Amino acid sequence: MSTEEKLRVIESYKGRGKIYQGEQFIAEVNYSIKEVEQVIDPTLLVAGPTVEIAGQRNICGIIESPHAKHLFRYLGARLTLHFQDGRLLDFTVTQNPGKDTCLIQSLGSFRRMS
Repeated sequence: MSTEEKLRVIESYKGRGKIYQGEQFIAEVNYSIKEVEQVIDPTLLVAGPTVEIAGQRNICGIIESPHAKHLFRYLGARLTLHFQDGRLLDFTVTQNPGKDTCLIQSLGSFRRMS
């Protein structure tokens, strides 16, 4: 039996937001975030329909800012992105591939300001 894994984009988010570490403001950034879900497409041994199985969800993306190089100092630290619509996303910086960009990985799901 073989399986093929792929990612399905659940939702994409683009806009301008603010990054905080706790209560401390770090930077204002442009963000391009995707919420994706792993899809496992098993091929049955004999014959039969292929059934997609929903797998793990993940939220990751890119932030752009003239301060991106500064943000790389927070590699591995817990930061929070405040979206334009009031949602919050805890994340960590994973890479700094360009002068003005950082790749980020979520540390959970979206939440709302309380």
